Amino acid sequence: MDYSAVQAAFRRALDRSGLQVDRRFSLLSCRHGYASLLISEGLDVVFVARQLDHTKPTTTPSTYAHLFEKADHARAVDGADQAMLGGLSEALPTLVPVPAALHPTPPRRSGSMRVPTRLPDDGNGDG
Repeated sequence: MDYSAVQAAFRRALDRSGLQVDRRFSLLSCRHGYASLLISEGLDVVFVARQLDHTKPTTTPSTYAHLFEKADHARAVDGADQAMLGGLSEALPTLVPVPAALHPTPPRRSGSMRVPTRLPDDGNGDG
């Protein structure tokens, strides 16, 4: 099959679709977009290589290394966010006011809480 004939048919289909795309948009652009989507979804290099029908095992990582690195970084950041938010999830009920109608316990008194600077004398003579 002649690639230029396929590309010409693709271009005609785009023109008929009414989509406004850059003239550089091609079937190869679709292929790279598909690979980018797979990588961003966290699929491993072997799966992506098979989907793209790469015959050499080095083609996929060398072509898309920057996307795998970016996806790994995004997952690491997301994991850190989840770890941080997971620790906050127990504290959130006390940090975020919840409307009384949605809260299972009675609302706390508003205003500042008075903290004693000195414990009351219990009468045992130690202070």
